[in-house]
Amino acid sequence: NVPGFSQQSAAELTIGLMFACVRHIPRGDARFRQHPVDDLDPPSPEGESFMGFELESKVLGVMGMGRIGKRVVKMALGIGMKVVYYNRSNVTVDGASQVSIEELLRSSDVVTLNLPWTPETDKIINKAALAQMKKGSVLINTGSAKLVNVDDLYEALKSKHLRAAGLDVVDISQSHPITKLDNVVFTPH
Repeated sequence: NVPGFSQQSAAELTIGLMFACVRHIPRGDARFRQHPVDDLDPPSPEGESFMGFELESKVLGVMGMGRIGKRVVKMALGIGMKVVYYNRSNVTVDGASQVSIEELLRSSDVVTLNLPWTPETDKIINKAALAQMKKGSVLINTGSAKLVNVDDLYEALKSKHLRAAGLDVVDISQSHPITKLDNVVFTPH
């Protein structure tokens, strides 16, 4: 947690990971590089797998309403998303509604973690939290690797309960099976 450092960059990365996940940009890039002259027919099963979904009118749940979280809200509102947020203290954010963690997880199409790590936030995203998330939703973590139980996230992604995850920070071994999933976008922090 480095207050004041790179707030705009972190917020933009959050939004960038969200687009990469819902639009399957890394998979599309990899597929094109393997077959550069082979167009996909959108109604085909493979073509449909790249369709993703539009973010306008979808619900973004922001966990953590510090400086970065507030910038993420501003950008999401510009996209036309509805925004709910959880913060441990009461904060008013124009255009967004403060809710409980449970309500945020249940109602959000995309959940973004912009929290610092503390003993209270350690593994805040675990099997129980993931089970509360909407089927087909997306998780973005640009906070701390310690916010997410990676083994539980792997199971939620593998089972397709979650559509995708965008992880700027992750604490895993090189051989962790999450690195083999095509519905995860990693960045090197």
